[in-house]
Amino acid sequence: MKRYILSFAVLALSATCLTGCLEDNPVAGNPVAGNPVADNPVEDNPVDYLPPSSSIQTKGVYIINNGISIQGIDGSLTYINYNTEPPSAQQNVFQMVNGESLGGSPNDVLVYGEKMYIAGFDEGVIFVLRAKDAKMLKRIETRELLADEEGNGPYRLAAYDGKLYFCTYGDGETGCIAAIDTIDFKLQEKYSVGSCPVGMAFVTDDNNNVSLYVAINKLYIGEGYISKIDLATGSVTNKSYDKIMNPKDIAVIGNALYVLEAGLADEEYKRTDAGLYEINGDMATLVVPNATGMAIAGNYIHTFNAPFDGVTSLSYSIYDASSKSLEKMNLIGDSEHPIISPSAIAFDPLTGNIFIASRQSVPEPTCFDDLFLYLDDSSPGFVNVYYWDGANHAQFIETFKTGVEPHKIEFIRGESRHIYE
Repeated sequence: MKRYILSFAVLALSATCLTGCLEDNPVAGNPVAGNPVADNPVEDNPVDYLPPSSSIQTKGVYIINNGISIQGIDGSLTYINYNTEPPSAQQNVFQMVNGESLGGSPNDVLVYGEKMYIAGFDEGVIFVLRAKDAKMLKRIETRELLADEEGNGPYRLAAYDGKLYFCTYGDGETGCIAAIDTIDFKLQEKYSVGSCPVGMAFVTDDNNNVSLYVAINKLYIGEGYISKIDLATGSVTNKSYDKIMNPKDIAVIGNALYVLEAGLADEEYKRTDAGLYEINGDMATLVVPNATGMAIAGNYIHTFNAPFDGVTSLSYSIYDASSKSLEKMNLIGDSEHPIISPSAIAFDPLTGNIFIASRQSVPEPTCFDDLFLYLDDSSPGFVNVYYWDGANHAQFIETFKTGVEPHKIEFIRGESRHIYE
């Protein structure tokens, strides 16, 4: 009987410093902008004698914590290290490694190849880090890279074909989408779009033409729409859809777009028409009612519905885009560490684990609750890890502390070597 020993590349975070140890090569399976990126795919070896081989493993998890700017609490970076036994969480990783703060309201984190990028909203900075140890390589001042107000408020990140794309809030009336080269960090393209772009997704059509779709929020006044940027010609076209009024995020599965819609709030702050919509052609179809957060991997979309959006209790769902089926997802085994107010969700298809980040208390809603939640709890949040059984149950595994307002979850992966005997 053949047996094998797994020999993992070392990725260690000590109590005092973060040391590099992941392989320097980009790896397959990093989800970027809704599509898998295989920079260096690992090929199957179909021989019988089973020589040493390697596979892609999840090494750890980065979590961006938004902080609370109105209370003077800066954002931070948490790292969950799966190379320790048991897995451990390290707080304030960016500051620990680089000796400075991330500043106010870092909104997004993206691992692409060997690098990690963080969008610093208040600072007007894209932080470029080594993914393996969070060491800062460069600060990209977006107001200098673009033209003054166009560079205000870098918010969301995406990557495609060796370029990093980021959107900015701009001057409040016109936002901007910019692309920089991931080697020399020089500006490659710039596109003007509507106010408050809140998400990006790349779509390849049947003729292999690639377009970038951008969800435009328009400051949550109910006039949102979707912009399409043809990457070959640079042309920008806008499209409005019934029920897509206040989009929060956008993603893609195949040729279908999925838009997370905030809906409209009534006088009691309850939401109507909120949820996840599938866009095909001119039609926007509600596929998950009342969803307020989503994570996409493969054909599955995991969603949560948060209580401050007008519901009496939390709920979780799984939408299968291939079969067009919707199932309720039940979290089990977490009675000692229940999710209180979910703020981010991510699914790792390599492990089957779902990560759900939570605040310690439920924020009070306002009429613009997606932009201006009344946060009176400055306590650090936490993230629960569940194993999804592929049906409608997610079994609690463990919980980790995070910083204040955990906001975005990103996996870091690397090769693990298999030695067969």
